[in-house]
Formats: sequence, C-alpha cells, structure tokens
Amino acid sequence: MNQYHHNLLRPVRCAIVGASLCVVVAGCSNGSGAPAEKKRAAPTDDAATSAIETITLEKGALPQQVKLPAQLAAFEEVSIFPKVNGYVKDVFVDVGSAVHKGQLLMTLDAPELQQATTQARERYARAKLDYTISEENYQRMLQAARTPAEQFMSASPVRNPATRSS
Repeated sequence: MNQYHHNLLRPVRCAIVGASLCVVVAGCSNGSGAPAEKKRAAPTDDAATSAIETITLEKGALPQQVKLPAQLAAFEEVSIFPKVNGYVKDVFVDVGSAVHKGQLLMTLDAPELQQATTQARERYARAKLDYTISEENYQRMLQAARTPAEQFMSASPVRNPATRSS
C-alpha cells in the first residue's frame, strides 16, 4: 500500500478498535454500573431432591469406528507371462503373498513340449545310429579299397625307404 491509502485507513482502524473495547468493557459490568458481585444461590427443595448422576473418568482411547467405501490396490503389480504355452499344474503362492526374485510360483504342464522333446530324442537316436552305420561302412570300404601290396606294407615292420627319416 502506498502512504496515501495508509493514512486514509488509520481513522477506520481506530474506530473499530475503540468500538471493540467498549463492547468488552460493557460486557464485564452487571448493567447497574457497579462491579459484578458473586452471588451464591440458596439451594431449593427441587435441587436437593433431584439426583445428579456422576461417573468416574478413566484415561484411555475412545472407541471409534468409521465405515467408508474404499478400493485396495497393490503398490507394485507384475504381470506374469510364461515362455511356453501349457497348463498350470501346481501353484505354490496365494494371491496377495509377498514373493522374492527367483522364487518358484507355479509349475506348468506342457504336453506339446513333452511331445516335441520325445520327437527330438528319437531323431537324435536315429541320427546317431545312422552315423554309426555310416562309420562302419566307411571303414569297410576303406579296407576293401586297399590293394594287397598296401595291406602287406602297412602290416610289415619294414617301411618304405623313401619315407624313412635319417
């Protein structure tokens, strides 16, 4: 506020403070201008005959129950997607349970995977058998392709002089 407005509001403030002070002073008197005196009322017959119920105060929490509509949501929520399709065989946790990283939650039964594994093992066994048969055929053909002189040379302890090292 600037100085001009401040000077205009000063008499208004003084009037409000003065009026408030008058109300407070008038409220403290008994209306006759004399200070208020404490008066003690004499008990009447009605007051003596009426009973007043009293209780003993105890320190404690006040029972309070409030019912409000609400919706509970998890602080952290994770969606679980399996790497393979299958059926849930066993579940090891309940809804809302706290879980840890690496903990087994459930096991899946995947008949398609079991069938594919069985087929892959059969193909492996067949390929291994084909390899063994091919290896035997190769050794037989290699043996049959040798000339009698080569067979004699490989069996004798004397070696070809051209291949001998000094």
